[in-house]
Amino acid sequence: SGYLKTPKLAALTAPTNITLEFDICRFAGDGAAAATTVAASGTDFVVTNDLCSKQANAVVNKPWSHVELSIAGATAETQIKFDGSRGKDSASDRCLLDNIKITK
Repeated sequence: SGYLKTPKLAALTAPTNITLEFDICRFAGDGAAAATTVAASGTDFVVTNDLCSKQANAVVNKPWSHVELSIAGATAETQIKFDGSRGKDSASDRCLLDNIKITK
């Protein structure tokens, strides 16, 4: 478990609404429902089984989910952190990330 953090969004000169997109694949635990929503709480967005189901390690072709988030008021100091170490069982929160894109 661990995290991935972007550099500061230094090119922003004023508070700006941005869009964060990424593809995610989780690979531990039991399967669950297909992707539907993402839960937001303050500055945290939590990827749940409803968004991206966990997959048993034995599954070879694990499904990927595409996530698109709107972030209001990003500044030159804003950094985005993907954190897989915060769950109650962080070993089962492991994931693969790809195609990370930030646009304004």
